[in-house]
Order: sequence, then C-alpha cells, then structure tokens
Amino acid sequence: MGIFDRIFKKQEKHLNTDEHFRAFSSNPDLNYCQLSNLKDNSKAIEFIENNSIYLKHVESGKSNQLNELIEETIVFLVTWDAYCARTIGSLKRKIENKEISKLSIILFEENEGDIRLNKSESWYFKYIYVLNNESKEYAEMIGRVPMLIKIDKTGKIERTETGLIE
Repeated sequence: MGIFDRIFKKQEKHLNTDEHFRAFSSNPDLNYCQLSNLKDNSKAIEFIENNSIYLKHVESGKSNQLNELIEETIVFLVTWDAYCARTIGSLKRKIENKEISKLSIILFEENEGDIRLNKSESWYFKYIYVLNNESKEYAEMIGRVPMLIKIDKTGKIERTETGLIE
C-alpha cells in the first residue's frame, strides 16, 4: 500500500458513490462540511430573528428586507462548496417538480458584479440576492454551509435547516 493509498483510504469509500461530495469532508456522516470556525448557524439564525437583513435582488436591482420574502424558501449559499453545489441541484429539481414555488438564493459572500458576470446564464440567476451594504457584517455569522429559512405569512421565521438540502 502506497502513501497516497493510506492517506485517501477513508475517502475512497465515498468517491465512487452518488455521494462522492462527502469524500473530503472532515466528517462524512454530517450533511455539511464545516468550512469555518463556527460550529453551526445558531448565531446567524438568532441575528435574523432579532434584526433586519437587507438584501438586493441581482437581476432587478430591487432592495428587500429578508422578512419581506413572505412564504419563500430562502437558502443562504456559497458557490464554491460541494454541499452548496449539490443543494443548488436539489433546488432545481424541487422547482421543476413544483415542490417549491417561491425561492430566494442568497449568495452572501458574492458581490453583484461578479454574479452578473459569472451566473447570468445559470438557471437560478433570477432567484439570486446578495447582502446589501447595511448587512454585509451578517456574512461573518454564517457557517459557510447551506442554510434554509422559511418565512411565514407574518414575516417571521417558520423553519430553519442547516446542511445539505435534498
């Protein structure tokens, strides 16, 4: 057994499966790969419950507050993480199968110009929001893993979920 075989033995069992994205996660049993020093999204969720988050819809340029996205499925993502990429694919299927009718994808580390340049041809471009300047500091509270928030009819958080969304 060579050195690379020993190094990648743990990952090998995931590489040739449908869940190959788990191969290089520090804990493949979790539905996310911890990418920051934050343990979870509890600070981010607590902040949303007690503060206004200001967003900008990239396609239209319209500004919104998070709690104005009534009855929407809102997902905070980064574009470079395998779990987030898998979540984007799952969201596409959910839209196509009419399991989700209202969707907002918040790319909280991206800026509007880069999204227009790199994502304008993607299926999900029309759903993308970024954090407005007033809310940029909020990005530091998010654990760099998929985070779903569902807003009810009153503008309050109905449900949250962290990790791979399938």
